[in-house]
Amino acid sequence: MKKTLFGTLLIAATIALYCLYPEHQMPDPQVKTAIGSPSETPKGKPLAPTKTMVPAEPSTTLPDNKVEAVSAQYSAPEYLPPIAKNNTQTPGYQGDLDDHQAYQQYQGAQQLALKRAYVNAAQDKVAGLKSLLARGEREGISAEQLEFARNKIDALEQMQQQLEAELATAR
Repeated sequence: MKKTLFGTLLIAATIALYCLYPEHQMPDPQVKTAIGSPSETPKGKPLAPTKTMVPAEPSTTLPDNKVEAVSAQYSAPEYLPPIAKNNTQTPGYQGDLDDHQAYQQYQGAQQLALKRAYVNAAQDKVAGLKSLLARGEREGISAEQLEFARNKIDALEQMQQQLEAELATAR
């Protein structure tokens, strides 16, 4: 019963698609169009001859000079830096998720660790920027660029001092 129903539905769907999309049907060569002959347009002017395009054979080999040029262009770099996987994962919260106070303590510890990391990174970054600023002054870059660098260094130092104060009060 089910196979008969499925077969009937499949045949009905095929007929429906055939009727709804007639542009996919093959034309009958015996049927004349409304124009008359295929070489005439509706106004009676003959159509321009069409040019048949023959696809070129694809070339699977390149001439020797092309191969050398391509291989020279895409050669391997001299130095490849090592790709290290970061296997150090920070442990996630292991306590009870229903204990709101314990989770807040965990988040507080994460915030303190983040602030400590920023303070340590800011020290190194400020030292590097100061050396670049001195180099820029020696090489004579514009006053606008020097002022921009000084403002960046000041902003980093201010944030570092603010975070150090927050860390001191948290202890």
